[in-house]
Amino acid sequence: MNSRFQEIADLFGLSPATDAGALPTSARRRIGTDADESALLGGQSLSEGDYETAIAHFKRAIEQGGKESARLVDLGGAYEMLELEPQAL
Repeated sequence: MNSRFQEIADLFGLSPATDAGALPTSARRRIGTDADESALLGGQSLSEGDYETAIAHFKRAIEQGGKESARLVDLGGAYEMLELEPQAL
């Protein structure tokens, strides 16, 4: 992982996994009932290193509760953890 992604991981207090797809995650099978729960599940997914699930949860949180800047930053951070800078922007 390059230093930029490590900085993002440090910002969110994460320890990025080497193989996120192999991680079992309880958040993977859940769907948030409102924007706050979806954002919480997204944060849980990030902390577990399951960035693709985090993106799905953060997108749902934005759809459920408007485009609050914190949720957009969370979504951008998750994209950046997957090295998808264009989507992050």
